[in-house]
Amino acid sequence: MQRRPTGWPSTLSMRTAVSTFSPANAGLASYPRAALETSEADFDRVFAVNVKGVWLCARSVIPAMRAAGGGSIIVTGSVMGERTRPGFSAYAPSKAAANHLSRTLAVELAPEGIRVNAVAPVATDTGMLPMFLGPDHPEEAREAFIAGIPMGRLAQPADVADATVFRRGSSHGGHFHRGRPVHRRPLR
Repeated sequence: MQRRPTGWPSTLSMRTAVSTFSPANAGLASYPRAALETSEADFDRVFAVNVKGVWLCARSVIPAMRAAGGGSIIVTGSVMGERTRPGFSAYAPSKAAANHLSRTLAVELAPEGIRVNAVAPVATDTGMLPMFLGPDHPEEAREAFIAGIPMGRLAQPADVADATVFRRGSSHGGHFHRGRPVHRRPLR
């Protein structure tokens, strides 16, 4: 039997947490390239992770949430699923599909007390960012991304976490929100 490190939650507490809240966070990008330069294999790989991965995450937790009498699923979409850029012919439509999947699941599962929402962050300063910037001129690409963000900065992981906590439903009123992405596009 494998032992858990000291301080890790028990299996029961993890099951309880998953039965009431689950992030459906699947994200894969590739370097920016025109639609006709994107291989079918790359396109399929991005959709397999960004759409099917979210769908599989949701399907895996719904039975436990039904048994618990409700819960909250938060899908990580992207603002690029609503507003695209050149060179993202696989990533942008995959995130549009993830955003829309959250809407579909929201209307299907609402009668069972399961809330489904999405957060749709703008370019976020994570390890995935270099894939968006491309290999040729990453600093120029970074500045171009920042120039398109009204607040003049990339999102930080904490920004996305704040939106996720809100959408999960907290004392700040997130319980009533269902099916619409929260765009983490900071304002100036």
